[in-house]
Amino acid sequence: MKLKLCFSALCAAALILLASPAAYADSYDLSLGSISIDSTASGQTVVQNGKTAVDQAPVITQKSAEATQNTISVHASSGSKAVLTLDGVNIDTSSASDNGSPVSVSGSGSVKLCFRSENTLMAGRVPGIEKSAGGWLEIAGEDDAVLNTTGSPGIGSGFMASGDHVRISSGTVNATGLSAAAGIGSCDGGSSFRYIEINGGNVTAVGGEYSAGIGGGGGCDGSFITINGGTVYAEGSAGAGIGGGFCGDNTGSGYNITINGGDVKAVGRFGGAGIGSGASFYGGTNHGGYNIRITGGTVTAIGEAGTATDGTPIYNGAAGIGGGGEYCFGRSISITGGEVTAAGNGGGAAIGGSRLGEGCTVKISKDAIVHAAMSVTSDGKYTGPCFGDGAGSDADGKEITPDYSALRKGGLVEFFDPDGKLLRSHSLDTPSGVLK
Repeated sequence: MKLKLCFSALCAAALILLASPAAYADSYDLSLGSISIDSTASGQTVVQNGKTAVDQAPVITQKSAEATQNTISVHASSGSKAVLTLDGVNIDTSSASDNGSPVSVSGSGSVKLCFRSENTLMAGRVPGIEKSAGGWLEIAGEDDAVLNTTGSPGIGSGFMASGDHVRISSGTVNATGLSAAAGIGSCDGGSSFRYIEINGGNVTAVGGEYSAGIGGGGGCDGSFITINGGTVYAEGSAGAGIGGGFCGDNTGSGYNITINGGDVKAVGRFGGAGIGSGASFYGGTNHGGYNIRITGGTVTAIGEAGTATDGTPIYNGAAGIGGGGEYCFGRSISITGGEVTAAGNGGGAAIGGSRLGEGCTVKISKDAIVHAAMSVTSDGKYTGPCFGDGAGSDADGKEITPDYSALRKGGLVEFFDPDGKLLRSHSLDTPSGVLK
């Protein structure tokens, strides 16, 4: 009798386990058809070719080595969390008739997109991973996994669309924006994307023409960007490495940018600031990089000029941190920790305003270490400062002494000339600023 009861109990437990949605983690071959995932408070379903399955953690694979035009869409309702894993998918919708995004995420709930092995997402004038406004999308890969995503932008919101809340936690993520689109962020056409967070992994984000690596597409701001860890390389083209895209009449600024940790290199090519605003050559004072805080990590921020086919510098005058070239300001910049190296070009400040742009009093405190280099205008006549206002049309830029009042032992600020020669330093050991 006891044996029968035990056997019956085991059977009942097995049935419950099999019926539980959490027990499912099936794999789905994307080459057989597009997949849609819907998450609600009551569970998660996966639909492919008209068939619906209850699955809380689907793994999406692809048996065919050739790229597919089939796509993945995920919707998470309020209060729910969708989970899926990409394992070796290769999606290319760039030539598809409907030209949809390879992966699209929507809803006010949260989504965790995991990835294994190597995955490639290729789009055209739509995002590689489209994230509309709503809950957080977390992207997390295994240590040796790679996610390559290319589109307009690589990750973010499409043309004339708004989106927000992307977090990268682990794995290698390579995000590339096509023309007028950021690597991670927004596209052009007045689109916007806010709240980008990187906590770990190895992230490379390269913007297309007129766009930031991380932040704004052409003519768009880049804002509410936080880096807490990981290895990050961000490159803009007439947009900032991290911040705004190419400036329109009142757009292209980079603001509310915080770096708390990690190994970060941000390069703005063709006049974009390393960290701050994109390039602006229309005049005016409505563009700039501001509310930029660095509290830790190793940060390199470089504003670079472009070069014409004959070797002539073009689109120059950007700051390393602050305003893109020209006319762009750099304001409300503080460095309270970590080690920061910054350099502008073409008369832009290392930290502050671009050429013809206003700078500010940079606050440097605690144990921060800062290396700042002057730059010289393209005609070789005038210099941009380490900190302050960029060079004018007929004068050197104005050096504005940083606020050192809260600098602690271990903190150090170094001033370099355009050729990399150390001019002077400031620390508790050298309070006068004279090189010891």
